[in-house]
Amino acid sequence: MVYSLDHRLIMEQPIQPIQILQIILGLSVTLLFGLVVQPLVKHVKNKIEMVPPSESLKNKWLEITGPIEVQGKLESGEIIGLLERLLFFIAIWISSYLIIGGWLAFKVASKWEVWKNIISVPESLDTDVAKVDQLDYLSARRRWASHRYVSFLIGTISNILVAFGGVLVGKYVYPLLF
Repeated sequence: MVYSLDHRLIMEQPIQPIQILQIILGLSVTLLFGLVVQPLVKHVKNKIEMVPPSESLKNKWLEITGPIEVQGKLESGEIIGLLERLLFFIAIWISSYLIIGGWLAFKVASKWEVWKNIISVPESLDTDVAKVDQLDYLSARRRWASHRYVSFLIGTISNILVAFGGVLVGKYVYPLLF
């Protein structure tokens, strides 16, 4: 397979069965290695204790900052992670790193927008239910932000590495074995 300067596939000759096997092996390895990403992200996130700003607001704070429970179904982050691994695998396989850069730019922009307009929390918290110490509230906000940031970074870099590993196995290890 040959690619033009703008990364369009130019078929000089049809894809050979061996290439199909390499792609299938690489993709299988990517999907298999991908099973480690979610437990890794959860492990790292669990290292950051989500301490509420006050004891009286504990249940509400943990409800807001905790994971969305969906019984027996994949969370949206898991689905996005799976699709992201596939996208990275394809982009690395065809050496189209612009796809990866574009996805990362989109991801950062969308995270920024979501954080800025949807889940940002007020600078201070005074409620009728409880008086909240501002330093405790700041600490709780910082922990929540770290929790989200770590999840974002660890998940993304893990997906890139997993896809890279799948491409390495498919393109370079397979030919050595067969």
